[in-house]
Amino acid sequence: MSDIATGILTPPGPSSLQPVVTAVFNSLAGTGILPNANKGNCSPPGNVTGPVLLKWTYTMSGCPDDLVITINRGKVITSTSPAVVGTIVTVTYPYHWRFNSVIQLLSPGASYAATTKLNESATVQNQM
Repeated sequence: MSDIATGILTPPGPSSLQPVVTAVFNSLAGTGILPNANKGNCSPPGNVTGPVLLKWTYTMSGCPDDLVITINRGKVITSTSPAVVGTIVTVTYPYHWRFNSVIQLLSPGASYAATTKLNESATVQNQM
């Protein structure tokens, strides 16, 4: 079921995706990337939207930024016949540079993007 107004799924996506989201979250929390892990809204599964063409998006807020995990089970890996279809998991999280005070000392008035949105993904072939 989903809330038509928000697109948020209840229950939160397919149960087979929950271990994937939890494993990614726990890995990021265990390495200290998510300082607010398991506090407030920063816990899996977060808000889930989808499916859109076999693609679900999990958003955990307050980590302190939004952690977004997208799982696409319909990723076409090759276009040859028969097509090979896989699953791609993409993780997006902003990185806040701690370079601002140093760059100001080196070059007063210099500006740069203080936050960079990092994206990483992994793809695996689905069983045939």
